[in-house]
Amino acid sequence: MGAMNSLIPDIERFTEDYDIEAKKASGRDGQGELPQSFFETYSAMANTYGGFIFLGVQEKPKGKFTIKGISNPPKVLKSLWDGLNNRQQVSINLLNDKMVDVIEHNNTSVIRIQVPRAPRRYRPVYVGTNPSNGTYRRNYEGDYRCDEETVRRMMAEQVEDARDAELLEYFDFNDIDENTLKAYRKVIQKLLADLKVPFKLQDTKRIDQTPVHEALREALVNSLIHADYTGRVSVLVVKRPDLFGFRNPGIEGKVTNDRLKCITLAHPHDITKTLSGLVKQGFLESDGATRGTYYFFPGEPPHAEANLVELNSEHSHLSSEHNQLSSEHSHLSSEHNQLSSE
Repeated sequence: MGAMNSLIPDIERFTEDYDIEAKKASGRDGQGELPQSFFETYSAMANTYGGFIFLGVQEKPKGKFTIKGISNPPKVLKSLWDGLNNRQQVSINLLNDKMVDVIEHNNTSVIRIQVPRAPRRYRPVYVGTNPSNGTYRRNYEGDYRCDEETVRRMMAEQVEDARDAELLEYFDFNDIDENTLKAYRKVIQKLLADLKVPFKLQDTKRIDQTPVHEALREALVNSLIHADYTGRVSVLVVKRPDLFGFRNPGIEGKVTNDRLKCITLAHPHDITKTLSGLVKQGFLESDGATRGTYYFFPGEPPHAEANLVELNSEHSHLSSEHNQLSSEHSHLSSEHNQLSSE
């Protein structure tokens, strides 16, 4: 308890942020009561980065924590554990006894609750019985209700950290949909049509495929395989005289200034300014330094597998600076939204 007491002076220097929340929790009788908003903050932190909730602490005036204390901590703790273990109240309990501390100070108490970030298989963590209207995420110091598409994506990713990694057993060529296969072949034919093929022999046999053919085929296949089909956005491909573009629904994991320069015509200074603004407003978070800075959605720091996927996507484009075929330049991007052949 001594170590906990040493935290009291620090509390009054805290301010609310994405990982810190203060709630007065005094109740009508002034003895202490678990506020209903607690579970919204619990959901938001569990679906984002995790964080700490202090009960018995008031943020007033704005930006200053003041210790009000809780006179009857057992009453509040009973409501806390009852609610966490009630599936009508919240979808899952992520806490254990070591994550809840009662800190004694000047004949009163502050309850400190550490909320861990929920593993992907448990997200979304939601309030009530309906994830569509009870799922929250944390941005800056606020708890915001998630839209339905974000909730659907979380639910689709519950079973596996990366759905791409799941091996589907007992399928064979008989399960291939003929119409889908015909559509794929039609798109491939349009993509590869009119590509220049230099004369080249290998063991007296002419080679009709070039690195550009292989790259286009791989880009299309990757776009189809790694697409998130739970949303309303479809896979889109474009062919123009100066580029080939591929775009699929889903989160890339992270983005960098250099990556955005590949897929937009905006000036690098404007890209940096926009990204910095999104970070300040809490819509993005950043890590790294200088040219190595990367940006990601709050609570979704890229893990090792996401890095590999993005690394593959970043290097799967051919730019006119590095690839030349019969004096025509081709490169891949993800900038455009339709398939057209000119």
